[in-house]
Amino acid sequence: MNGRGDGHMDDAIAVVDRVSKKYKSGDFWRPLKAQALREVSLSLYRREVFGLVGLNGAGKSTLMKVMIGLLKPDSGRVLLFGRDAGSLAARPKFGYLPELPSFPKYLSAWEVLHFYGRLHSMAGGALTKRVQEVLELVGLWGRARSPIREYSKGMQQRVGMAQALLHEPELLFLDEPMSGLDPMGTKEFRDLLLNMKNAGKTLFFNTHNLSEVEKLCDRVGLMAGGRMKVVDSVPNLVARHQSWVSLGFVKLDSRALAWLRRAKLRPRLENRIWNLRVRTESLKAVLAGLAPFHTSRPAVLSLGSPLETAFLKVMEEA
Repeated sequence: MNGRGDGHMDDAIAVVDRVSKKYKSGDFWRPLKAQALREVSLSLYRREVFGLVGLNGAGKSTLMKVMIGLLKPDSGRVLLFGRDAGSLAARPKFGYLPELPSFPKYLSAWEVLHFYGRLHSMAGGALTKRVQEVLELVGLWGRARSPIREYSKGMQQRVGMAQALLHEPELLFLDEPMSGLDPMGTKEFRDLLLNMKNAGKTLFFNTHNLSEVEKLCDRVGLMAGGRMKVVDSVPNLVARHQSWVSLGFVKLDSRALAWLRRAKLRPRLENRIWNLRVRTESLKAVLAGLAPFHTSRPAVLSLGSPLETAFLKVMEEA
């Protein structure tokens, strides 16, 4: 996958072109508008997994809702398979899993999927066969007739994935698909997403889980303040942003501070602790350089992954 984040490539199945969106806020006497998206551009390509990450309020869910036609942008446009995102022609081409899928608790997965199938104009033996296929695919066939009130959070997520897959879409939009899952449920869902990719689906999901993005995604978009700050392949981001270690010193004398400045390192004094971020490959050299000076023994505060490092850097700049 290439690292280009926008443009109108012939092989792009989804194109977001300079999309902006505002929400009305405030009250009757003081109406305000909050800018949720600012000139966002993005392209999705066949058979890729794209991860969208950012802080709460960055605009991730708003972007996804604009892309599937639930929200109308104030400016710009979104094309899915060459059609306007909100058009009836585009809808059969994609599936959507909301962050918190909700189904009537007294129904079973079997009944829920038959209902959604009829909404997609499916019927008869073909519908029954497809319902069984997707339930087997998501690992729920053994509990297909049990009421949903007996399902765990992970099982309910699987029902949501089954309804998103029922009509055999080419593109899947997943809003925080692993939210609230335990470690076993997370791994099982990750394996399911990889199976979807291997089956030729294109996946677009937003998440706060950077480790899952590293494991699953071909490309990643980093959002802040309603803007798409970075779009690139995970390997490219990893290559540019190596792992960092955060060190904490109770004491650094003036000679140590001068040496760090000459080494182009910038410690910060916060709550009487000197905090210093050092690339992992430079850690030994930095500690050796500080050894002749009067410093306290450093405490390792954190060890960040390459993607986490890139994310934090973008957030700091924003």
